[in-house]
Amino acid sequence: LLAAHGYVAAVLGYMQEPGLPSTFRQIPVEAILAGLRAFAALPGVDPTRVGVLAASVGTAAVLAALSGSDAPRIGGVVVVSPTHVVWQAQAEGPPPKASMLTRDGRDLPYVRIRAEKLIGQILRTQLARRFSRRPRSAALKLLPAFRAGLSAADAAGNAVIPVERIAAPVLAVAGEADAMWPSAAMARALLDRRREQGDTSHDRLLLL
Repeated sequence: LLAAHGYVAAVLGYMQEPGLPSTFRQIPVEAILAGLRAFAALPGVDPTRVGVLAASVGTAAVLAALSGSDAPRIGGVVVVSPTHVVWQAQAEGPPPKASMLTRDGRDLPYVRIRAEKLIGQILRTQLARRFSRRPRSAALKLLPAFRAGLSAADAAGNAVIPVERIAAPVLAVAGEADAMWPSAAMARALLDRRREQGDTSHDRLLLL
């Protein structure tokens, strides 16, 4: 879509590709930064006008990478269904005791995903699929697991991403009825932190 409107566009792969991790577990933020620098160096790209678009869990990787002191300057950031914290790694089965992101080879602090909050939903889904005569989706509404993680006392702590260090306008887009995770609340928290730390007159929040 971006290319169709005349922009030079690329997709940065960080998982589920040959040679990359199969799940969102311990992704190095350095890999995100290396991809941004490689894109900015391409012929036809103006390195002073690079923007970044990320969605869902990918927003954690982008925001954490751009919050580092070694991040390149960019023109703007768009985060769709974002998070303001780093979360526990995701994998097939129970969440592993690891962060979704690393820096300098070490896990970034993370908020735990309360997977036990999904047990009832998992059982109901499995029963419905077993006894239904029609195909039934196995998709889960993960909101309870993420919301419970955030509501725990001092859950965020050091896991909060220092987004105030990003020297570029941020557009956060989120849905009030998001059933996957509390993206609207996290989008507000993200922009509130930036507002408390400096001039964010060009930031925008779009709630759907």
